[in-house]
Amino acid sequence: MKRITVSCSRRYDVIIGNDLIDHISSFLNDFNLGNNILVITDDNVSPLYSDIVLKDLNQNYQTSKYVLPNGESSKNIDHLYQILNHLSENHFHRNDTILALGGGVVTDISGLVAALYMRGINLVMVPTTLLGMVDASIGGKTAIDLNSGKNLVGTFYQPLTVICDVDIIRKLPKSIFKEGMAEVIKYNVIEDCPIISYINNDTFMEHLEEVIEYCISIKAKIVSEDEYERKGLRKLLNAGHTFAHALENISDYQISHGIAVGTGLVYEATLSEYLGLCDHDTVQQIRKAIQKYDLLIPLEYDLNHIVNHMKLDKKNEDANISFILPTTLGKCIERKLSIEEVKQAYQKIGVIL
Repeated sequence: MKRITVSCSRRYDVIIGNDLIDHISSFLNDFNLGNNILVITDDNVSPLYSDIVLKDLNQNYQTSKYVLPNGESSKNIDHLYQILNHLSENHFHRNDTILALGGGVVTDISGLVAALYMRGINLVMVPTTLLGMVDASIGGKTAIDLNSGKNLVGTFYQPLTVICDVDIIRKLPKSIFKEGMAEVIKYNVIEDCPIISYINNDTFMEHLEEVIEYCISIKAKIVSEDEYERKGLRKLLNAGHTFAHALENISDYQISHGIAVGTGLVYEATLSEYLGLCDHDTVQQIRKAIQKYDLLIPLEYDLNHIVNHMKLDKKNEDANISFILPTTLGKCIERKLSIEEVKQAYQKIGVIL
């Protein structure tokens, strides 16, 4: 078992190991969690793990459960309101606790609930997907979506701890496992580590726990240095995401986050090559790793429509569109382009791809 410390406004540990899900409460003894714990999960995860977690927690706490429909569409104001009402109607107090049991959707909305209710109650993250484990559960970003864009309503709110059971990841269905791989690959796009080498040499699963530690360590370092995204460092974590968020929104989230990020990483790396920032080999290494998991799709949307959705990205400033682009494998820079520059570039890139 390993602990990685995130040094933010609240200092906390991410616990990584095997066979942790059966005894979650043993990692919570050092915290004052109050009397009540609400487990927020979804209808995919609930049948697999909620009974196990609730049985363990029930030894020491009063527990209840809120089950979301799985998928991005659950990150909305209606579910946020319903969960907040559940807390109020069940007499949760400021020292009580939300436990997020699920993937990125669950951790995003759970974090926002915890931040808002009584101006902040305890939050524990137990991610059950690769995406949730290496990305969404760490760093304190919470959010719901609006019709006009993803993650437009949210705040920064750090958990008390994050508990990562790697055995859960080994048991994931291939389709859900692949969803997290784009974010995993992203970490090697922004930081020098052997992840893409493991993928392209077909040794990834032999190094799964090590890779999860790499990803969490990289994110912990970045968010510890730039918790509120004021120094520009945390923007690195959005490599591939300018394109990805546009694809998700334009498809009404029929394109999954993993596929959107995978496609975004390739298209943005190709943009970087077009701008003379990286060489073709860098693009090919990223593309090969993404294609190993079938995360690259052809574009079936009008270029103007895609760019119009890019304009909504939160990173943008002064009417320019912000991209985090690789200069080599393991290093990225931010580049801001005008709308016309983006359209011109992608008209030519469309031919290249």
